[in-house]
Amino acid sequence: LRPGAHKVGPFTWKDGPQTFRTSPFVIRVAKSKSSDKELFARIISDRDAVYVGEPIQLAIEVWVRKYRQADLGELDPNGTFARIDGGSSDFGVFADAAHSLPKYREDSLEDDAPPSSRTRRRSSKSGEKEYLVFIWETTYTPEKPGKLEFGDIIIACNYPVRLRRSFFRVEDVRQPRRLRTRPEVPNIDVKSVPLQGRPASYNGAIGTFDLSTRAAPTSVPVGDPITLTLNLRSDDSPLAGLGAPQLNAVEDITKDFEISNESLAGEVRGNSKIFSQTIRPLREDVKEIPAIPFCYFDPTTGRYETAWSDPIPLRVRPAERVVIANPDDNEPNPSGMAPLVETTDGLQANHADIDRLLANQTVRIGVGTYVFLGAMPTLFLLSAVATRRARHLEKNAGARRRSRALRDAKSQLSASASAGEILGAVLGYVANRIDMPAGSLTRQEAADLLTSNGASQIATQQLDDLLAALEAAQYAGATGVDSTKSRSQAAELLTRIDGEVKS
Repeated sequence: LRPGAHKVGPFTWKDGPQTFRTSPFVIRVAKSKSSDKELFARIISDRDAVYVGEPIQLAIEVWVRKYRQADLGELDPNGTFARIDGGSSDFGVFADAAHSLPKYREDSLEDDAPPSSRTRRRSSKSGEKEYLVFIWETTYTPEKPGKLEFGDIIIACNYPVRLRRSFFRVEDVRQPRRLRTRPEVPNIDVKSVPLQGRPASYNGAIGTFDLSTRAAPTSVPVGDPITLTLNLRSDDSPLAGLGAPQLNAVEDITKDFEISNESLAGEVRGNSKIFSQTIRPLREDVKEIPAIPFCYFDPTTGRYETAWSDPIPLRVRPAERVVIANPDDNEPNPSGMAPLVETTDGLQANHADIDRLLANQTVRIGVGTYVFLGAMPTLFLLSAVATRRARHLEKNAGARRRSRALRDAKSQLSASASAGEILGAVLGYVANRIDMPAGSLTRQEAADLLTSNGASQIATQQLDDLLAALEAAQYAGATGVDSTKSRSQAAELLTRIDGEVKS
């Protein structure tokens, strides 16, 4: 992966009482004189500083020099992209983004331009080389201060040396050059939020936020439950791990309300996170739920800010109380009052909406019921079509194989599947999907059949690259094949191809 002198230490093997050991040796690796001209990459961002917990937008650009051949012409973007070896690449923080197709653009570069100057679009002219630039974007949230770490990113590319156009696709005549490159990375400083001026109620929120509340019901007896819903909204901050406003720390609430100690998980809906909390008014003179604060750190101003909700008017009615006898003298003790939540209202004390509880509960058949009854003939017809299709598949072995091909292949890609089993699952899928004899396909035949039956060139090439790596691991003892990654890549490619192949 890197130029220089690399010492390979001894390997040991124990066989009973005997131990065998290899001799160490040194491999000297020279820097490729042309790889930087054919392939290079860089990570770009419009920020040079970010706070811990603050999301940042990143993009990785992979520059691949356009390939031209006199008898073939210019390799198109799909053919060029297929040369990027995803199985041998490591995209680091861009790993999830790299599962999707990238954006791309055409660009050009002077022969002697250093990597750091590759920042602007140039028109093609003498002394410049033209490139296809593939771009993946992601949002990353740093978790610790210091220099932002992007991971050990390596981009691999099988750059063509000599191509030919076969009946189905463009293929290599000579072994391609296996290029590797590490991207240039920007120097981004990750800072901790300041300790000075940090409020006691701060819970780690970074960005800008709005807080709104609603309550139901708003007319209750003393001690009855009120459901308080808090809506925390932000357009620029991740909400998944964000905690609820700390009501127990708000004196204006604790003096007038009993607050539940239940843990609030919250639910993310779009750019909002919703929390629900139960509170109970302690006195009948409580007139409102006061404004609730939420403290956050605003990275644009570098200060702690507070978002406030609006107060909610309440009507709190008196509640009947039960006098508890004094155990010492068996006399009523006016000061020994039961908790406010104990009432003599029977079932009504357990229900927040008394009018709704006492309303007429007669069930009437509405429009929805008639619509449901009218839909029954449609459901019968759909059932008949499904039954007919099932009988067709039962009689037609080829159709049955095609319909079960993807499901059978995925079932074989279990967590313990080896490289050979993954290879067999993929080739078995192609045989079933195309209705070919099982176990008779080679890797080249599988690729040709998929292409001729409608699969895209990019997907077919990616699948062919995966099969090549699996064959090398199974038959040639090659190392470096990640079975977990290969299973995931195989399942994703087969799902994609299954939607492209003609039935």
